[in-house]
Amino acid sequence: MTDETGIKREPLHRCVAAWIIGSFVGGLLLLWSFGWRRDAAALGRMDEYAKTGKPLLIVIWHGKYFPLLPMARGRNVAIITNASFRGLIIGRVCRIFGYSPIHIPVKGKANKMEFIKRAIHDGTRMMAIVPDGPLGPYHIVKSGTIRLASEGGFRILPLSVASRPTMVMHKRWDKYEVPPPFARVALEIGEPFDIPEDISGGLTEKLQEQVAEIMLQADAKAETALERM
Repeated sequence: MTDETGIKREPLHRCVAAWIIGSFVGGLLLLWSFGWRRDAAALGRMDEYAKTGKPLLIVIWHGKYFPLLPMARGRNVAIITNASFRGLIIGRVCRIFGYSPIHIPVKGKANKMEFIKRAIHDGTRMMAIVPDGPLGPYHIVKSGTIRLASEGGFRILPLSVASRPTMVMHKRWDKYEVPPPFARVALEIGEPFDIPEDISGGLTEKLQEQVAEIMLQADAKAETALERM
Protein backbone atom coordinates (compact mmCIF):
# COMPACT_ATOMS: atom_id res chain seq x y z
CA MET A 1 0.00 0.00 0.00
CA THR A 2 1.33 3.44 -0.97
CA ASP A 3 0.19 6.97 -0.17
CA GLU A 4 -0.01 10.04 -2.40
CA THR A 5 3.76 10.59 -2.15
CA GLY A 6 4.49 7.12 -3.47
CA ILE A 7 5.79 5.87 -0.12
CA LYS A 8 5.07 2.25 0.69
CA ARG A 9 3.08 1.96 3.94
CA GLU A 10 2.38 -1.03 6.12
CA PRO A 11 -1.27 -2.25 6.07
CA LEU A 12 -3.46 -1.09 8.95
CA HIS A 13 -3.52 -4.48 10.68
CA ARG A 14 0.28 -4.60 10.71
CA CYS A 15 0.43 -1.04 12.10
CA VAL A 16 -1.91 -2.08 14.92
CA ALA A 17 0.17 -5.19 15.58
CA ALA A 18 3.35 -3.09 15.67
CA TRP A 19 1.73 -0.72 18.19
CA ILE A 20 0.74 -3.62 20.45
CA ILE A 21 4.13 -5.32 20.26
CA GLY A 22 5.99 -2.03 20.74
CA SER A 23 3.86 -1.17 23.77
CA PHE A 24 4.64 -4.54 25.33
CA VAL A 25 8.38 -4.29 24.59
CA GLY A 26 8.58 -0.70 25.85
CA GLY A 27 6.75 -1.54 29.07
CA LEU A 28 8.96 -4.55 29.64
CA LEU A 29 12.11 -2.49 29.10
CA LEU A 30 10.85 0.12 31.55
CA LEU A 31 10.37 -2.53 34.23
CA TRP A 32 13.64 -4.27 33.32
CA SER A 33 15.66 -1.09 33.84
CA PHE A 34 13.96 0.01 37.05
CA GLY A 35 16.63 -1.32 39.43
CA TRP A 36 19.76 -0.29 37.50
CA ARG A 37 22.43 1.67 39.35
CA ARG A 38 23.09 4.49 36.90
CA ASP A 39 25.79 7.01 36.09
CA ALA A 40 24.34 9.28 33.41
CA ALA A 41 25.97 12.59 34.38
CA ALA A 42 27.32 12.91 30.84
CA LEU A 43 23.79 13.58 29.59
CA GLY A 44 24.05 17.05 31.13
CA ARG A 45 26.99 17.84 28.85
CA MET A 46 25.07 16.47 25.89
CA ASP A 47 22.16 18.78 26.70
CA GLU A 48 24.53 21.76 26.81
CA TYR A 49 26.02 20.87 23.43
CA ALA A 50 22.49 20.68 21.99
CA LYS A 51 21.63 24.24 23.08
CA THR A 52 24.24 25.97 20.92
CA GLY A 53 25.72 25.63 17.47
CA LYS A 54 24.77 22.86 15.09
CA PRO A 55 22.13 20.23 15.90
CA LEU A 56 23.60 16.97 17.18
CA LEU A 57 23.64 13.62 15.43
CA ILE A 58 24.12 11.15 18.30
CA VAL A 59 25.81 7.93 17.20
CA ILE A 60 25.89 4.70 19.20
CA TRP A 61 26.79 1.16 18.12
CA HIS A 62 23.84 -1.09 17.30
CA GLY A 63 24.86 -3.56 19.99
CA LYS A 64 24.78 -0.93 22.76
CA TYR A 65 21.52 0.93 22.20
CA PHE A 66 19.33 -1.24 24.51
CA PRO A 67 20.18 0.62 27.76
CA LEU A 68 20.23 4.03 26.08
CA LEU A 69 16.45 4.21 25.69
CA PRO A 70 15.67 4.26 29.45
CA MET A 71 18.91 6.04 30.41
CA ALA A 72 18.15 9.18 28.35
CA ARG A 73 14.41 9.02 28.88
CA GLY A 74 12.31 12.15 28.34
CA ARG A 75 14.72 14.06 26.10
CA ASN A 76 13.58 15.63 22.85
CA VAL A 77 15.56 13.29 20.61
CA ALA A 78 14.46 12.17 17.17
CA ILE A 79 15.25 8.50 16.54
CA ILE A 80 15.85 7.60 12.91
CA THR A 81 14.33 4.30 11.87
CA ASN A 82 12.51 3.03 8.80
CA ALA A 83 8.85 2.59 7.90
CA SER A 84 8.96 -1.21 7.96
CA PHE A 85 7.04 -3.37 10.45
CA ARG A 86 10.18 -3.64 12.59
CA GLY A 87 10.68 0.12 12.34
CA LEU A 88 7.12 0.77 13.50
CA ILE A 89 7.73 -1.39 16.58
CA ILE A 90 10.91 0.54 17.35
CA GLY A 91 9.02 3.79 16.84
CA ARG A 92 6.36 2.79 19.38
CA VAL A 93 9.05 1.86 21.93
CA CYS A 94 10.72 5.23 21.35
CA ARG A 95 7.48 7.11 22.01
CA ILE A 96 7.03 5.33 25.35
CA PHE A 97 10.35 6.86 26.46
CA GLY A 98 9.52 10.32 25.13
CA TYR A 99 11.45 10.24 21.85
CA SER A 100 10.17 11.15 18.38
CA PRO A 101 10.71 8.46 15.72
CA ILE A 102 11.40 9.55 12.14
CA HIS A 103 10.21 6.76 9.86
CA ILE A 104 12.32 6.85 6.70
CA PRO A 105 10.54 5.12 3.78
CA VAL A 106 12.09 1.80 2.76
CA LYS A 107 10.89 2.19 -0.82
CA GLY A 108 9.20 4.87 -2.84
CA LYS A 109 10.02 8.09 -4.64
CA ALA A 110 10.23 10.32 -1.56
CA ASN A 111 13.52 12.11 -0.86
CA LYS A 112 14.68 10.58 2.43
CA MET A 113 16.70 13.67 3.34
CA GLU A 114 13.52 15.74 3.26
CA PHE A 115 12.21 13.83 6.28
CA ILE A 116 15.36 14.80 8.20
CA LYS A 117 15.29 18.45 7.14
CA ARG A 118 11.61 18.70 8.07
CA ALA A 119 12.42 17.59 11.62
CA ILE A 120 15.24 20.15 11.85
CA HIS A 121 12.90 22.85 10.58
CA ASP A 122 10.42 21.86 13.30
CA GLY A 123 13.05 22.54 15.97
CA THR A 124 14.72 19.17 16.53
CA ARG A 125 18.17 19.70 18.09
CA MET A 126 19.17 16.06 18.58
CA MET A 127 18.85 12.99 16.40
CA ALA A 128 20.16 9.50 17.09
CA ILE A 129 21.31 6.81 14.70
CA VAL A 130 23.14 3.47 14.84
CA PRO A 131 25.83 3.91 12.16
CA ASP A 132 26.63 0.19 11.85
CA GLY A 133 22.98 -0.90 11.73
CA PRO A 134 20.66 -2.47 11.08
CA LEU A 135 22.63 -5.43 9.69
CA GLY A 136 26.30 -4.59 10.15
CA PRO A 137 29.15 -5.16 9.62
CA TYR A 138 30.12 -4.93 13.28
CA HIS A 139 31.53 -1.53 14.33
CA ILE A 140 31.81 -0.28 10.75
CA VAL A 141 30.44 3.24 10.28
CA LYS A 142 28.44 3.36 7.07
CA SER A 143 28.79 6.14 4.53
CA GLY A 144 25.14 7.13 4.96
CA THR A 145 25.94 8.45 8.44
CA ILE A 146 28.57 10.79 7.01
CA ARG A 147 26.27 11.98 4.23
CA LEU A 148 23.46 12.59 6.71
CA ALA A 149 25.69 14.71 8.96
CA SER A 150 27.07 16.64 5.98
CA GLU A 151 23.79 17.34 4.19
CA GLY A 152 21.81 17.94 7.38
CA GLY A 153 24.37 20.25 8.98
CA PHE A 154 24.85 18.03 12.04
CA ARG A 155 27.70 17.83 14.50
CA ILE A 156 28.37 14.18 15.35
CA LEU A 157 28.40 13.26 19.04
CA PRO A 158 29.46 9.71 19.97
CA LEU A 159 27.68 8.08 22.89
CA SER A 160 28.36 4.78 24.64
CA VAL A 161 27.00 2.66 27.47
CA ALA A 162 28.83 0.09 29.60
CA SER A 163 27.38 -2.23 32.22
CA ARG A 164 28.30 -4.90 34.76
CA PRO A 165 27.17 -7.59 34.69
CA THR A 166 26.30 -7.76 31.00
CA MET A 167 24.55 -10.38 28.94
CA VAL A 168 26.24 -10.42 25.53
CA MET A 169 24.56 -12.17 22.60
CA HIS A 170 27.72 -13.45 20.94
CA LYS A 171 25.90 -15.20 18.10
CA ARG A 172 24.41 -11.92 16.86
CA TRP A 173 26.42 -9.85 14.39
CA ASP A 174 26.32 -6.80 16.71
CA LYS A 175 27.27 -8.61 19.95
CA TYR A 176 24.11 -7.13 21.50
CA GLU A 177 24.57 -6.13 25.15
CA VAL A 178 21.76 -6.36 27.72
CA PRO A 179 22.33 -5.23 31.31
CA PRO A 180 20.27 -7.49 33.61
CA PRO A 181 18.08 -6.01 36.36
CA PHE A 182 20.07 -4.33 39.16
CA ALA A 183 23.21 -4.02 37.00
CA ARG A 184 25.57 -1.04 37.17
CA VAL A 185 25.17 1.03 34.00
CA ALA A 186 27.37 3.97 32.96
CA LEU A 187 26.73 6.32 30.05
CA GLU A 188 29.42 8.50 28.49
CA ILE A 189 29.82 10.80 25.51
CA GLY A 190 32.87 11.40 23.36
CA GLU A 191 34.17 14.53 21.70
CA PRO A 192 31.89 16.33 19.20
CA PHE A 193 33.04 15.90 15.62
CA ASP A 194 32.21 18.26 12.76
CA ILE A 195 31.61 16.92 9.25
CA PRO A 196 32.39 19.33 6.38
CA GLU A 197 29.76 20.24 3.81
CA ASP A 198 32.00 19.08 0.95
CA ILE A 199 32.81 15.37 1.36
CA SER A 200 33.85 14.72 -2.24
CA GLY A 201 37.18 13.34 -3.43
CA GLY A 202 37.28 10.19 -1.30
CA LEU A 203 36.93 12.08 1.99
CA THR A 204 33.90 10.04 3.06
CA GLU A 205 35.86 6.85 3.74
CA LYS A 206 38.40 8.72 5.87
CA LEU A 207 35.61 10.35 7.87
CA GLN A 208 33.98 6.95 8.41
CA GLU A 209 37.20 5.72 10.00
CA GLN A 210 37.54 8.86 12.15
CA VAL A 211 33.97 8.58 13.45
CA ALA A 212 34.52 4.90 14.27
CA GLU A 213 37.64 5.87 16.21
CA ILE A 214 35.90 8.50 18.36
CA MET A 215 33.08 6.03 19.00
CA LEU A 216 35.58 3.48 20.29
CA GLN A 217 37.08 6.20 22.49
CA ALA A 218 33.59 6.83 23.91
CA ASP A 219 33.34 3.08 24.62
CA ALA A 220 36.56 3.29 26.63
CA LYS A 221 35.28 6.31 28.58
CA ALA A 222 32.10 4.43 29.47
CA GLU A 223 34.13 1.49 30.75
CA THR A 224 36.26 3.84 32.86
CA ALA A 225 33.15 5.52 34.29
CA LEU A 226 31.76 2.10 35.15
CA GLU A 227 34.88 1.19 37.09
CA ARG A 228 34.44 4.33 39.22
CA MET A 229 30.90 3.37 40.28
